[in-house]
Amino acid sequence: MVAFDKAIRWWKFAQPYRARFGLVAGTRVANAIANADYRLVPGTEVKVFVPEWQAPLVIRAGTSDADVIRQVVVQRELEIKFDEAPRRIVDAGANIGVSVRVFAAMWPQADILAIELEAGNADLLRRNSAPYKRVVTRHGGLWGRKGWVTVQNPAADKWSFAAIEQLVPDATAVPSFTVEDLLNEAAWDTVDLLKMDIEGGEIEVFGTADRWIHRCRRIVVELHDRYVPGCREAMERALNPADWHLSKHREYVVAERRKWPHSGMK
Repeated sequence: MVAFDKAIRWWKFAQPYRARFGLVAGTRVANAIANADYRLVPGTEVKVFVPEWQAPLVIRAGTSDADVIRQVVVQRELEIKFDEAPRRIVDAGANIGVSVRVFAAMWPQADILAIELEAGNADLLRRNSAPYKRVVTRHGGLWGRKGWVTVQNPAADKWSFAAIEQLVPDATAVPSFTVEDLLNEAAWDTVDLLKMDIEGGEIEVFGTADRWIHRCRRIVVELHDRYVPGCREAMERALNPADWHLSKHREYVVAERRKWPHSGMK
């Protein structure tokens, strides 16, 4: 009876992965996630083989990394359809690179600039992005001003790190980048997709939208008013309803320009 109960629990656990990837590949992914969730010492690296990706993804056992796989890959949280494929993407709050992998699979001709705040996440982001030649990674935080930020909540789950500005940098500080900093560094006049999942930092970024919003065609943002009240209000002030169409895709707000005259720009 115990063995039967375990088999039933395993079947239920693996079913979402099999539904997404098929029997063989789904079982392989489910095994990797089960190892990360239950079987291995926390911090142990696990390789996850997702069929449409060029190389295995490295995650850490006992962390929220497996939850990122579930949300982004299995539940297709970021698989958003656009009329025209983005050619330039900024992924702010890229975590360990799962979102980068999804974007690269959906839009293989896109150039992606990915930025992550926390050092351990940023290292995995760099490693997980290495097989993709059109991806550039940065260790830092997207913010409203150029300067320095640090992790405000270092004891949080790996997918919940938030930035706080640091006027006098110390050993924990990393560079803060504005949207215009990143676009200028990449030599992009405009960006087709700005994705933000920065745990409340969006209030700072949208607060300076007058400096960069004209260069942005689409924005996909998870708002974190539960952590930093005013994030939604800052977004709504930045996005004139006459210029932008807003919709919802799972946890994300999707903002698209109603008219975009810059398709031919670099």
